[in-house]
Amino acid sequence: MTYTGTEETAGGRVFYTFLTGVVVATVLAYILTLDPISLLLIGGELSILEFIAGYIGIHTVRVSPDTLILHRMSHAVTVIMTPDCTGVFAPVVLGLLVLSTPGVRLRVKARVLPVHLLVMLVVNMVRIEASAVAGVFFGPIAFRIIHDTIGGAIMLALALVLWLDWLYREIIPWLRRTGPGWIINEYS
Repeated sequence: MTYTGTEETAGGRVFYTFLTGVVVATVLAYILTLDPISLLLIGGELSILEFIAGYIGIHTVRVSPDTLILHRMSHAVTVIMTPDCTGVFAPVVLGLLVLSTPGVRLRVKARVLPVHLLVMLVVNMVRIEASAVAGVFFGPIAFRIIHDTIGGAIMLALALVLWLDWLYREIIPWLRRTGPGWIINEYS
């Protein structure tokens, strides 16, 4: 059989699935960074931060809907929340990993995304709160290290771990039961 270029190949399907995933992830990231939605997330995160700070003896001053000053004795940190602080980038990576997984129906992929995105939203809130509290206790450099370096790495690692967990728990058994175009064999 000769290849004429019009046949659909497995590589072509994976490419178009990945391309569709990029488009969907871009649209979701854009929606999450729109003002009404991001302001809702920002307001919620700052309200939680105010509550936690008050509980552990840190004084707070809400300067604007997206800005909070935390101070205690000699250190003060100004937290300015932007739409990027809502943690949209690591969920985009997770969404791309899930959507580009070949051989899995879209409804199976769509079932896991809301739960995993909620987990990532909660972990991002913890990242913001922990970095702000560390900034008040240890100075602004601690804030930058925890927020940018450690927190960013944790969010990306979490995206990878959630995707691998999904593959291990649901996809591999599902593929063995349904038998896609390519079969995962327990002996391979």
